[in-house]
Amino acid sequence: MPLEEHSLNTAGIRRTPLYDEHVKLGGRIVEFAGYELPVWYTSQIEEHKFTRESCGVFDLTHMGEAIFEGPKALDTIDKLLSNNPRKLEVGQAQYTLLMNDKGGIVDDLIVYRLDDEVYLWVFNGANVEKDTGWIRSKVADETIWRHRSYQTSLIAVQGPKSEAIVERVFPDAGAKDLDYFGLKWLWREDEKWLTIARTGYTGEDGFEIIVSNNFAVEIWRKLFKYGGEDIKPIGLAARDTLRMEKAYALYGNDIDEDSNPFEANLGWVVKLKNREFSSSEILQNLKKEGVIRKLSGLKPAGRAAARHGDEIFADGKKVGIITSGSFAPTVGDNIALGYILKEYAEIDNIVQIEVRNKRIDAKVVNTPFIEPRTK
Repeated sequence: MPLEEHSLNTAGIRRTPLYDEHVKLGGRIVEFAGYELPVWYTSQIEEHKFTRESCGVFDLTHMGEAIFEGPKALDTIDKLLSNNPRKLEVGQAQYTLLMNDKGGIVDDLIVYRLDDEVYLWVFNGANVEKDTGWIRSKVADETIWRHRSYQTSLIAVQGPKSEAIVERVFPDAGAKDLDYFGLKWLWREDEKWLTIARTGYTGEDGFEIIVSNNFAVEIWRKLFKYGGEDIKPIGLAARDTLRMEKAYALYGNDIDEDSNPFEANLGWVVKLKNREFSSSEILQNLKKEGVIRKLSGLKPAGRAAARHGDEIFADGKKVGIITSGSFAPTVGDNIALGYILKEYAEIDNIVQIEVRNKRIDAKVVNTPFIEPRTK
């Protein structure tokens, strides 16, 4: 069976292999990252709560993928990534960053070690063209890596009942024995390619299934068949509030090429000792200098939710900006993330956020906003 590519609609917007499934399930389709994807099926709050209580399934096929393979693969990616891929054993994954020449974040991604000389990258869907262009500018030997974004589907299964469902659908995967950020490569042929990883973006236990397009619909339907009443499809809106409660950074909102890992609380994925990689010297200097601002958690007072771009004030002057904000269903209150000048970012400090031309008090709080429930 030949490899399928993601299709295009009449306007040139991509559709995942699961597009017809979303329509049948009543998904409200919107354009996101160049794809037609469901923003919700019933409601954002209902889907958010169901994921926390049971098991939600997400179509994340818009995410990008690249495979690095061969005897030069590890040396190559070690020069590109902020975290240290040499620490990965076969069957392990790692959160890491791509950096620009000024110490800014090109993208955040997960690298999976599938085999001795095979590494899979999964990066943000909105950055597919940018990231692959960045890789081409850094890797002269084109035999080392392959771009697989448009031949690959990604299905996330998240929530406290996800393990039992994945065990039923994939009895050979050993899901219950997978550690957090562990993975199993089940199928290896180009036309039948599947990896199951205990990773996710919700703060819940869960799995991400990366599979050749040809088999995405079959797997999607099996998840619902074996999940029964314990499983529901979840849209992009709930995914955003789920990740926000865990204070996971969203590229384009909370991190970008103008933010560095240390101010974004991501210094833990920058491994500088005995390594040289893209912008490592710049990062060494940034680490020594310390941060001017800090990505902080906030609890706004009142009923108005802060939004991306709202300004933060203290002592009568602007001291920061909101990067993400929403009502958080599990918390039962409004929450926000934002960059605040370091001297105003102390826990329990009170600042003001300008929301729709009115300034409201907000307390600086610890993150994450909920305790993680990953394995």
